[in-house]
Amino acid sequence: MIKDTCTEGFMNESNIKLISVSDNPSELIKQMKNYVPPLMENKWRELV
Repeated sequence: MIKDTCTEGFMNESNIKLISVSDNPSELIKQMKNYVPPLMENKWRELV
């Protein structure tokens, strides 16, 4: 569903990196501990 928001133009692909996803709770905690925020391309998506 998150990837669909990019496909439909609601957010940039780079925003997916802001979200940690895992079916394994231990892996998710590991991802959260090691999280480094990515550099964002643009803060706001251009509206058409």
